[in-house]
Amino acid sequence: MKFIPYYLGLTVLGWGISSPYAHAEDADHISNETLLERIEELEQRLKVSERKDELDHEAAAEKANRRFRLRTHRLQRRLFQFSACPG
Repeated sequence: MKFIPYYLGLTVLGWGISSPYAHAEDADHISNETLLERIEELEQRLKVSERKDELDHEAAAEKANRRFRLRTHRLQRRLFQFSACPG
């Protein structure tokens, strides 16, 4: 009597394992138009992702350029103060 839950579990597990095969048969019936639409959607996502990456790189370059200009400006001020000192 203890084995009944065990067999019941195996039966349920067997149904779960066989269900992907049933879904695979449905996947074979997907139309070409549906696949082309999916490809176009994925290509569009890729383009958007690539553009976001470009914008991130441009923003990082601009930020680095601003930091460089600020440091250069501070250095110029210090040099001017040093040269303006009477001495």
